[in-house]
Amino acid sequence: MITSSGLTPATTSPAADPFARRREEVRALLLASASRPSAAEALLYDVASRELAIYVELSEAQEKLACELRAAVSGDVRGVLAVSKVLREVTQVAGAIGRRVEHVLTTATSLRAQRRFLELQGGRDET
Repeated sequence: MITSSGLTPATTSPAADPFARRREEVRALLLASASRPSAAEALLYDVASRELAIYVELSEAQEKLACELRAAVSGDVRGVLAVSKVLREVTQVAGAIGRRVEHVLTTATSLRAQRRFLELQGGRDET
């Protein structure tokens, strides 16, 4: 949400957004790593923080599924197949989210570089 005083994070209840705490932690880290981010950069960081919160949860699910798969190997073949299928799907989704986050952060970095370049060009004396 953009207000007259600047950019503020959208507020949602923790019940409506189970990733809210982690998202805010990631967003704060991203904003702290950027010096004077523009509104566009801050919006991109907000998008990235939402995606990263989900990515982290999926990574934790992958770990748990890998443990389940290890336990299922000594048991029923159907169980191994079911866990393997879910693990593959979670891995594919996590990979897609990871690529999307990488693209968003690359875009934010490009915007920052362009802004700084223009600031430096604006400070030059044209003769």
